[in-house]
Parts: sequence; structure tokens; C-alpha cells
Amino acid sequence: MYDETKTRLASTVRELGAEKLSGGEHEYPFSAMLWDMQTALGQLDIDMSPGLAQDAEAKSVHEAARGFLACAEDFFRIISTTATPDLRFGYEQLHSTVSELRQGPILVDRLAGVLVRHDEESPLLIDIRPLGRYTEDFRRRVDSAANQIKAILSLSDGSS
Repeated sequence: MYDETKTRLASTVRELGAEKLSGGEHEYPFSAMLWDMQTALGQLDIDMSPGLAQDAEAKSVHEAARGFLACAEDFFRIISTTATPDLRFGYEQLHSTVSELRQGPILVDRLAGVLVRHDEESPLLIDIRPLGRYTEDFRRRVDSAANQIKAILSLSDGSS
């Protein structure tokens, strides 16, 4: 039964990764948006100019991004393997990991606000602006997957 649960959980996460988001002119693959958010938030380490380094909101976004980036890394590890993955934190934590992905658009929006105050011509700002069109669909799909994971784990607990 444990192997069946692992397979269903991994399948749910892979299906989320294959989703196509709507909201803009074109569909945007979920995993591509997650990758773009991960790249943008990771870029903050590189782009921490002296002005940004002194900005309290930039520091807050930078700190909050660490948890999101770890969850995104776990997500990509799961969807990139054909085998049922062994999660380093355990299957019980998968729900909170997927739920944490919901923070991505919020963090990117906060990052955009910081960049607008410091450099409206920032290449990073130009790259992340279009992501906003897909935010609602991204969050809805993350919530749906998190609910599916919670249901799978509940069924698994009840059948043990």
C-alpha cells in the first residue's frame, strides 16, 4: 500500500508540473513559470546592489525566497525522474512543500515592487512583469494539487 501511495503522490506532482496556465495571450507551462520564478528569485542574490542590500523589503523577500527555492528544487527533482522518488523530507511533508509553491507569485510581486523603487529599467523587472498574468491560475492549480495530496495522505493514513 505504501508503494501505491508513493506512486499516486508522485503522479499528482508530475501532473501539476505538466499543467498549462492560462491568463495571458498564450498558455504557459506550470513548470516553466515555476522555473522563471525560481530563476528570478535566485537572481536576487546576484543583483543585490548596495541600494537593494539596504532595502528592508528586499532583505525580507530575499529571506522568504529561501524556503520557496528549496520547495521548487524538490518539485523539479520529483518531476524530472521517471522512478518514484524518495523525498528527503518524507511524504508527509509533500503537502506543505507543494503548498509553499503558492508563495512564488507573491514573492515575485514583492520583488517587482522593490525593483520598481530602485531601477525601473532592471532587466530582471522586465523579465518578471509578464508572470503576473498567470498568478491566479498558478495559485489555483497549486491549491488543487495540495488538496489532492492531502486527500491521498488521508486515505493512506486511514488504510494503515
